[in-house]
Amino acid sequence: MFADWARHCSPERLGRDAREHLDLLDQDGAAPGEDDPQVNELHLVKSRHGVGGRIKGQLDAATFEAVARAIGAIVKPAADEDKSLGQRQADALGEICAHALDEGRLPAQGGERPHVSITMGLAALQAGCGVRTWNWVADRAG
Repeated sequence: MFADWARHCSPERLGRDAREHLDLLDQDGAAPGEDDPQVNELHLVKSRHGVGGRIKGQLDAATFEAVARAIGAIVKPAADEDKSLGQRQADALGEICAHALDEGRLPAQGGERPHVSITMGLAALQAGCGVRTWNWVADRAG
């Protein structure tokens, strides 16, 4: 099947389609062994064309279960849309993230919410006027 596709597809498209089909063949992955380390890593890579990106990673058992349950709770049934399971799961993940951001409980960036410091004299504060100067401090460590 892949050899036939290779005659009609670009190498990038063939590779992407082959990975998707191989993932469908063994959705559970290899059986875990007692000595297998639990890896928990995630890579977000923006598309070089500036539209969208790719998520790649391997999750430990607890993290995978939490992500799978959250996506499973939101994913739409196949009968509702003409989308693959992978597309519906991606939509569900986006909806979960949008909901979490809308709630306002997440830090703005880098683990902290933004802070504003205002410096002015007492008389200007009482009068309700003053000069505004913005000092933007960037975290250069991260």
